Amino acid sequence: MAGSKASISVFSLATHAIGNKQSKVSKDSMQPQPSCEIRSAREAVEAAGAEQLGRILFEFGKFEMDVALCVVWACSGQRMDVLTGQVNNSSFGDKLDLLRQLVDQYTAPDSSAWRAYGDWLARADDMRRLRNRFAHGRWGVDPKSHEIVNVAGVPTSLHQNEVRFTIEGLSAVIGNIKELRASLALLREEWPL
Repeated sequence: MAGSKASISVFSLATHAIGNKQSKVSKDSMQPQPSCEIRSAREAVEAAGAEQLGRILFEFGKFEMDVALCVVWACSGQRMDVLTGQVNNSSFGDKLDLLRQLVDQYTAPDSSAWRAYGDWLARADDMRRLRNRFAHGRWGVDPKSHEIVNVAGVPTSLHQNEVRFTIEGLSAVIGNIKELRASLALLREEWPL
């Protein structure tokens, strides 16, 4: 791991809302530990991290379905067949783009609805980038710091980077996804497209 820090905006979510930790080396973490203690710590952290990552996958799936249903039910479902065809095999980013197009089409520019959906879409896009990072990075465990490590880039690359999460930080990702889902439901109720 080259240890370079990720700088794309998605990690503002991790840093501010998720409790992401940067790499730190302390004297305590450099003290030798028996290999069986390290192995036990690694297995415990990995199991807890795997549980949280599994829960995150479930929440991402629900989140993506909420966005898809928001799109296909636009215009009170009058364009459901056409929109279902567009959404059905599209990526999550494409679904967000379709929603953005509907917002532009059915809300007045600079209206409260347009701004509220725009703010929500920016947060949803940050979560999409985090999801992509989770799906396309590789995972490891630092048993000494009790952190789950996501690494992007191949080991031979000078451009690989890592982001470290505590178990609590991964749990906060779940909370953020749930909050985005609830916010979308409120937007749809207040300003249906």
